[in-house]
Amino acid sequence: MARRLCVCASLAAVLIAAVLLTSRRRRAKNVAKLPPATSTYRAPALLDTAKYAPEPWLLGVGTRPPREDFATMVDRAAALPEAEGLSCHARDGYDLAGDVAFVWGLNFHVHSAAECCRACVAHRRECARPGSRGAVFWQAARMPSRGARRCSAEGCGCNAWTFCPGSRIRGALDRCFSFSSRNHTRGECWLKHEHNKSMPVAMGPTLPEPMRRAPRRDLPLAIEESVWPWSIPKRISWQAGLVDARDAKVWQGTTVPDWQVRFCQSKHGPC
Repeated sequence: MARRLCVCASLAAVLIAAVLLTSRRRRAKNVAKLPPATSTYRAPALLDTAKYAPEPWLLGVGTRPPREDFATMVDRAAALPEAEGLSCHARDGYDLAGDVAFVWGLNFHVHSAAECCRACVAHRRECARPGSRGAVFWQAARMPSRGARRCSAEGCGCNAWTFCPGSRIRGALDRCFSFSSRNHTRGECWLKHEHNKSMPVAMGPTLPEPMRRAPRRDLPLAIEESVWPWSIPKRISWQAGLVDARDAKVWQGTTVPDWQVRFCQSKHGPC
């Protein structure tokens, strides 16, 4: 009888330990969940491709180079075909508006600004051809955007791109601020067209102080706390570029968006 009681007590102890372990695991899992406003996407530490190897800082590792070196380093990492004679003409801290977006970054993520530029060049190469509607211009075998991307139109190709590398804001390392009603997360790659490459419509590298201080209801787009719970940043974290010949006269300046002009002429201005 004593032996049976001992065995029963041992089994009970094992069951109790299993229940406690399961409970702890569930609690740990719940603690690890990200808040609703934060993306679960994380760029990998290294880009897994045999074609080219981006600089570590392009993947969020280490320190970004001085802004005057950004364009050169993105071009080297993108490794565009020499015969095409193209440059990414990349700029750090700018958000290009473009007059049309062929591919929305909300559902197209890549690993770096260089890869985003490569996608723009691929779109330009394939989708600018007559009869190219539906043709595949980008094929990704691995995440984060696995699968084929097809031309949605024909006769017009990408010449402008914007990439979200994340930010340096505590709690928002995987986010990029934008005057938008949507969350913008690290890895987003927007493929666009800009008709005036010498003076593109763009914001950057900083936001006007009056726009940062104004009540959110007065901003060009009222940004909900659930979308961006942090303060409006001073510096734009987006990276952008204009695909053109290496010696093209692009980025001679920028054109301020109309909605920013209207805001700066309102009661909160001047900017």
